[in-house]
Amino acid sequence: MSNSNMLYLQMRNYLLELIAQNKNTPGYLLPSENQLAQKFNASRISAKHAYDSLEEEHLVIRQRGRGTFIANSTETNSDTLQQPLRPLPNLKIVAAIFPFINSTFMHELAEGIRMELSKRDIAFILLLTGSNQTKEAQLLQMAREYCHGILLFPGAFSKYRQEILELTINRFPLVQIDRYLPGLDLNYVSCDHFNAAYHAVKYLLERNYKKIGFVTHPAPHATSIVDRLAGFTKAVKEFDPQYPGYYKLTAMADTVNFEQLFTEYINQVRPEVIISSNVNFHCRILRILKKMELDRSVDLMIFDNVFQSTEDFMAYHPYIIDQQPREIGRTAAELLCRLMEEDMEPVHIALPEKIYRL
Repeated sequence: MSNSNMLYLQMRNYLLELIAQNKNTPGYLLPSENQLAQKFNASRISAKHAYDSLEEEHLVIRQRGRGTFIANSTETNSDTLQQPLRPLPNLKIVAAIFPFINSTFMHELAEGIRMELSKRDIAFILLLTGSNQTKEAQLLQMAREYCHGILLFPGAFSKYRQEILELTINRFPLVQIDRYLPGLDLNYVSCDHFNAAYHAVKYLLERNYKKIGFVTHPAPHATSIVDRLAGFTKAVKEFDPQYPGYYKLTAMADTVNFEQLFTEYINQVRPEVIISSNVNFHCRILRILKKMELDRSVDLMIFDNVFQSTEDFMAYHPYIIDQQPREIGRTAAELLCRLMEEDMEPVHIALPEKIYRL
């Protein structure tokens, strides 16, 4: 994804948050294109593109000389607007509830959702929880009241939730993305995490790597991590039933002593290649390997290409496990639209990965 596309998505998602927070405020005035561009250090063209997409989805109304207003305000303030907002009785709205959106994977996921819903003239609002389960519960309740369907990317360490159970009992259209909540049989779309890790090990073994390391969050972090760990373990045990368990390093990426833990791990294991299971590890691992002067001797395989804008200039080119996030988003949105039209038994969709080297 180019830098301009990244900025466009960031501006669009910022505006979607403003719309969600202020949609009941009569005649709420959104930032001008110039103000939006200055906020994100972007061009006015990118800001205009963000507003154009929202106008196409009937989420905003632009009035020459007056500004841009939220289209679905409950009332119109005649002192602020010269003409009333158009009623939108048939507009369908879908909420995507994410823990964050500060990664290429999340941006591509959101874009896949937007593209699929846009084809169906369905509006899309993105709500961020910051991995706070209390906020997630509040946003689920709000989305249930104001939206026609929900796409939920559960936060880290999420477990069985009463709010989810209530939505399920009431047959409210809901699709989980990337992670599922244990104990609830719900609609779910993701990459096939188990086989992605399993195929990654096989791919490396075929290229004559023998000492394959794996750096990951602890299993309770998310079901995606549980499945990746299981796929890695199965593949290495098939290669060597005695494959040492200490080839896996489990840690939180933001732990204060991660550099010390990783340095000790490298000195003990001396892997030929490391599979990094989470975007939060990738850059830290590269920095530490460079500091240890091992960046040319230890290869790296990562989930998702976080280096799209710099890969042409990189001296170090890692292997990529591409989860196809745009296709995950598109498929999840497509499934949700089906649920909005008909009552269905829960569907589980696990999409294949692509593996390549930059």
